[in-house]
Amino acid sequence: MKPVAMLLLLVTGLAGAASPTVVIYRCVGADGQVTIQNGTKCPKGTREQKRVVETPKPAPVPRPVVAPAAPVTPVVPVVAQPVVDATNATTSSTAGSTPPVTPAPPLPAPPIFVCLTSDAQRYYTEAEQSSRCAPISTVGLDGQSTTDAQACEMVEDHCEAVPEADRCAAWTERRRRAEQALTFSPEQIDQARAELAHVEAMTAKTVCGR
Repeated sequence: MKPVAMLLLLVTGLAGAASPTVVIYRCVGADGQVTIQNGTKCPKGTREQKRVVETPKPAPVPRPVVAPAAPVTPVVPVVAQPVVDATNATTSSTAGSTPPVTPAPPLPAPPIFVCLTSDAQRYYTEAEQSSRCAPISTVGLDGQSTTDAQACEMVEDHCEAVPEADRCAAWTERRRRAEQALTFSPEQIDQARAELAHVEAMTAKTVCGR
């Protein structure tokens, strides 16, 4: 074995020794042969070289890293809930929290007046006093023959309030006359439509509404 290799083996072998240092002897014989001895001096008749080698200290063993224990989550027992009928629950909840909506009672019948013309014709209006332009006949210059000219004169008709018990019947009659004019009097169709819409608006939310 070569001297250098032997020296490496000795140093390696001594790494685990308990002594902090190791004495190595290098012996050269008369014939030039080199031997390496550990802790033993060279024999007489050889040339000796002494070398003290410090052994490396063992590396400290790392302490194991202990991971912190995971927190233990307490187990909460689950209590079974009773099954509730969804329909009954909804009805009970609604009945307990929100009172049922009661529809507003209808309004009383609106006031209305019945008026009589000079020729005993009856009509209905909302005004206590009613004036109208009553048509009059026209004659020619001779004072006798009729003409196609049209004329009217303003007259005041006598009106009376309809009793509350009869108001719905009066409004119904007023509606019926507007519907008749709408059907049988083409020349009064616009006036009849306006009259019918007015009657519907006045009675829609009252006891007279249809």
